[in-house]
Amino acid sequence: MFTQAVIVRRVAKKFSEASVLRVSLTASGVCLLLYHVPTVWWGLLFIAPFFAMFNGLTQANLIGLLSRSASPRIQGEILGINASVQALAQVVPPLLAGFVASTISPEAPLYISSALIVAAGLFFIVYFDPVSEPVS
Repeated sequence: MFTQAVIVRRVAKKFSEASVLRVSLTASGVCLLLYHVPTVWWGLLFIAPFFAMFNGLTQANLIGLLSRSASPRIQGEILGINASVQALAQVVPPLLAGFVASTISPEAPLYISSALIVAAGLFFIVYFDPVSEPVS
């Protein structure tokens, strides 16, 4: 809530969505990986706020970038497809994580998800090509 109310507004005034996503995607993956590092429970108290902040920045800026990249004629369709993909992304990973945790190790889903998020951030950094005007 703090991220959405305070941080996203301040960051949005200074940086573009693409600039924020270049940092927040990769940082989310790194923070997720760091969840396993602390050997004491209070170590998580230092990592969790950063993960929440980067994840909040990612979600808000991703939707903003999608909205600005689509023409007004198909903007609703694009945002609807995004909502469908997000819904699917909230169903499949828990099922896979349970399977991976039971067959490989309990920590494996954390490492795999961290690697995938960092890879998504690096993929975005390398391949994202901003459009100057939305496609008609």
